[in-house]
Amino acid sequence: MAQTRAFTLVELIIVITVLGILGALVIPMFARGDTQAMTAATQSNLRAINQQAVMYQADHGSMPDAIDPAWFPNNKVPANPFDSSHPHNVQNLDSAITDPTYKVIHRYSSGHHGWWYNTRLGVLRARPDDVGSYEATLQTYNAINGTDQTDLGKY
Repeated sequence: MAQTRAFTLVELIIVITVLGILGALVIPMFARGDTQAMTAATQSNLRAINQQAVMYQADHGSMPDAIDPAWFPNNKVPANPFDSSHPHNVQNLDSAITDPTYKVIHRYSSGHHGWWYNTRLGVLRARPDDVGSYEATLQTYNAINGTDQTDLGKY
């Protein structure tokens, strides 16, 4: 009679443990990669919007009063990849203060905007979503917008 060889319970537990450890090491790397990809896409879209505002300034002699969706294909402002529900919305602020109170996308408000534009100063910024911790979100905000903010205002 031929004898079949099977894995013992100890061997199975060891394999499952090793796979669990590898998974715990690899999954955070993919999460960081996703944030980095969204940051790069947001930077690219921010440049595209800024280029349109500069072209408006060249044609009209002043910065626009608002970011006009008609400047873009399909009459939509390029999407903010961090904003899954209102990615094309731009909040227009008329303020001597460069940054708004809320620098991060707030899921709890019905009218949140992924972009904000200061009409008085001609400054356009992107709002990232919360990427895990206050420090990581602040770092993402600065990376996207090319700023050196030290706080996120109301977080």
